[in-house]
Amino acid sequence: EAHTPGFLEDYAAVALGLADLYEATFEPLWLTWAEQLVDALKERFEDGVDGGFHATEAGREDLLFRWKPVFDQSLPSANALAVKALLRVGHHLQRDDLCACAERTLACLAPVLEKRPRSCLGLLEGLDLVLRGPLEVVLAGSTGDPRMEALLGSVRSRYVPGLSLALASEGTPHAGKAPLDGLPTAYVCINRACLAPVTAPEALERLLARQF
Repeated sequence: EAHTPGFLEDYAAVALGLADLYEATFEPLWLTWAEQLVDALKERFEDGVDGGFHATEAGREDLLFRWKPVFDQSLPSANALAVKALLRVGHHLQRDDLCACAERTLACLAPVLEKRPRSCLGLLEGLDLVLRGPLEVVLAGSTGDPRMEALLGSVRSRYVPGLSLALASEGTPHAGKAPLDGLPTAYVCINRACLAPVTAPEALERLLARQF
């Protein structure tokens, strides 16, 4: 049981971890939980007037003031984590409201970014993700198939900033994507516009190399 109320960074960091778990296992439960956390994060911590996020939730009577953490320490700032969590979950679920919330936060904190960019590298990473737009690899097929594992290996062997990895399954935005000719298939989608699907790991690697 929690012994203290969670902070902004707690909600955001756990949501990011759950998104990682989904991409590692394709278990929808993790993405559902991440969505619940970012929805709660918006409700409890967002400054609905000026934008950005407070470190502590509203309604706390034991606090003298609420601040907005912007500068990175040993970890990215809580606002940077929140921006990345909103974008990550928003891209996975195609929820434009979450992405718009991340963009509002960056706009709110833009004056600080301009004056002290080296102290806000986490927020600059979030800004880079916004400017790049969503990049997704959606796999269609059985995860137990060795040919699917080969496609997964092509994705996981390359670092592509902002890449979202998903499995086409019922109840997801990608449910309509299907294997080609019975083969595990990869769809590379940029700003939700998908390139021609591929079934060979080498072809997938070439598509990803063009993105970074």
